[in-house]
Amino acid sequence: MSLSHTSVSRQASAQELLIWDKGTRIFHWMLVLLVVGDALTGWMAPKWMLNWHVAFGAGIGMLLIWRIVWGVYGPGPSRFENFIRSPAAVLGHLRSVASGHPRWHAGHNPAGGWMIVALLITLTLILITGLIALAGEEKQGILAGWISYGVGHLCKEIHEGLVTLLFVLIPTHIAGVILESLLERENLIRSMITGKKRLTAIQTLPELQQAKPVHALIWNSGIALLLWVGYLGLGEHPAPLGHAPWSASAAGYAKACGECHWSFHPSLLPESSWQTMISTLDNHFGENASLSEDVRRQMDDLLRTNAAHAWDTKAANQLRRVSKEEPMRITAAPYWLKKHRHIPADSYASKSIGSKSNCPACHQDAESGHFTPQAIRNPKEKIA
Repeated sequence: MSLSHTSVSRQASAQELLIWDKGTRIFHWMLVLLVVGDALTGWMAPKWMLNWHVAFGAGIGMLLIWRIVWGVYGPGPSRFENFIRSPAAVLGHLRSVASGHPRWHAGHNPAGGWMIVALLITLTLILITGLIALAGEEKQGILAGWISYGVGHLCKEIHEGLVTLLFVLIPTHIAGVILESLLERENLIRSMITGKKRLTAIQTLPELQQAKPVHALIWNSGIALLLWVGYLGLGEHPAPLGHAPWSASAAGYAKACGECHWSFHPSLLPESSWQTMISTLDNHFGENASLSEDVRRQMDDLLRTNAAHAWDTKAANQLRRVSKEEPMRITAAPYWLKKHRHIPADSYASKSIGSKSNCPACHQDAESGHFTPQAIRNPKEKIA
């Protein structure tokens, strides 16, 4: 699209001209929908809907990449060079708004342009920290083999802080659009739907660059290829502090301990708790669970080697802090109590659960020790 540097005084006062190209408009409204979806699945949806949250985030990421490229090769009003102005220009525009007579701009005004930049940067940082948090805390995503739980947990805190910032920027952006619409007597929301803005005799259009869709396609294709290669390469990297699959060494453990209850994954207690438990099997929670000396030694070595310190999962990191009163009871740990505080006590007595210690009743991946959100499934009796 090319707009010549010509006064529009010769044109009808009610004439409208296409300002926002179709690609920019589609980007804008798709981004709105995906951000709303990501917010709902991140804050209000059940934990097992994490895949939806990740999918919405991936969609936002693709849109951002497209918009950044389009900000270089798109048509005039969509280019960064045409709406990123100096601080002096921003202050001048704000003064004109305060006077009630803002200067008309074909595309984004100086303040609005910087708001767009702030939103794009904030969304990008939210995606990066979310990807790192997913890798470190949940051991999922292409970075899972590179990020420790500690780094992932820190990025989750930053991620949540950035989301809070985003939901300060969004209302500010909307308020600015409404204010400008009132002062300019121009429905700017409608303009982002139709792409058109109303022109009057006092408005002059600068010459704006035409889009370069071929250049944009080449850049987007190249970035997509690099991301795909990165996904294939990074996805094969082993997880930090990784072990052979637990099932490969769990047969003896399940036989020794699984006859009376579910065989808890060793990462759910620290080494000291397992050591105490193995040495007091003659009084195992009020029962005699003694083993032969050979089996006891085998179990002692297996549990201590695979205790919480040896795993970097969220459960292992959080359950290293045990109850002072009951250090051998997983369901008494502060983290366990916090995560299950909303579940009614009588739910554990239902036929589909049986007891607090029956982790597989709700966690489909309990055997692996990962306890990922997506693997949470409530039994037939619905649990809040």
